Amino acid sequence: MEERIGVGGAEMQRRCRNFAHWIESSGFIDLMYSGPKHTWARGETEATYMAARLDRFICNEEWRLRFEEGAVCHLPKNMSDHCPIIVSSGGFAPIPTSLRPFRFQAAWLNHDKFDNFVSSNWNRTEPIVPLQKEFASRLVKWNREVFHNIFRKKAELWARIGGVQRELSNGWNRKWVKL
Repeated sequence: MEERIGVGGAEMQRRCRNFAHWIESSGFIDLMYSGPKHTWARGETEATYMAARLDRFICNEEWRLRFEEGAVCHLPKNMSDHCPIIVSSGGFAPIPTSLRPFRFQAAWLNHDKFDNFVSSNWNRTEPIVPLQKEFASRLVKWNREVFHNIFRKKAELWARIGGVQRELSNGWNRKWVKL
């Protein structure tokens, strides 16, 4: 019941106890998570707001011992009343920048200065393989300095949404619902 807001009653308490008993008697382990506390929420007023951790990953002891680094992440919800959930048997270590492959972004084509950038940085007389590597590195720099890193902006927005949803997990608040 401590994983719920605005949803309760004697019948719900009974069902929660039965579920907890089933997990324990079956020898399952509830994998802990990072991210928003609730995996489901709806309602925009104090009277209608409800939230709960409806979704979870459970495993047996054998799986847990085999995948000690296993982790679960609740992502911020968007366009649904449920949040997406990711489970990883190896945890969620950040990928070093040096290992990330270059990715061309179609949005660059719409930028006013992209054609000029390509014209001034593409040398048709150089061998293609070294040119591609150098061009990609210049393009990454152009993305950061001129286009501005849309991935960082996207990550910032998702972090903000996640923060709002974490605040809502403490209880309904008009300010957070409006955000």
